[in-house]
Amino acid sequence: MKYCYACDNCGQDAEAEARMGYAPASLTCPVCKGTMRRDYAAEGPKCGPGDPEDMVTENGGVLPADVARANRDPEYRRLGVRFDRDGNAHVPGHNREAFYTYRGLKPLDKGGGLSPAKYADKLNRRKERAKSRKPSVGVNL
Repeated sequence: MKYCYACDNCGQDAEAEARMGYAPASLTCPVCKGTMRRDYAAEGPKCGPGDPEDMVTENGGVLPADVARANRDPEYRRLGVRFDRDGNAHVPGHNREAFYTYRGLKPLDKGGGLSPAKYADKLNRRKERAKSRKPSVGVNL
């Protein structure tokens, strides 16, 4: 079973595999040599976010060299955001909009930059055009 750990000093995260019930109480941080304690909130199938509403994003991530600094940032801590060793941001679902606003990013918009109402209108126009087309005449052999 995988267990997740986070460093008290620099925020570095790590995984450890052990039999159920035999998880180490703490680990030594490879970055700052501090104490890494078990992070129960981060434990999931792959030490990912525990809540299905949580999001892991590269778009809002940082460079791997900046992970420790970003994990110490008070604004990220206030939002509940943590960064893994690859620099990907783990954002709680309830703070997603605040995270994007803080980073000056826009969430991925599947509507091609259109508002939801304009995107719905675009889809309706496509459906109307498809209905108005004459059916093609085929020859059945």
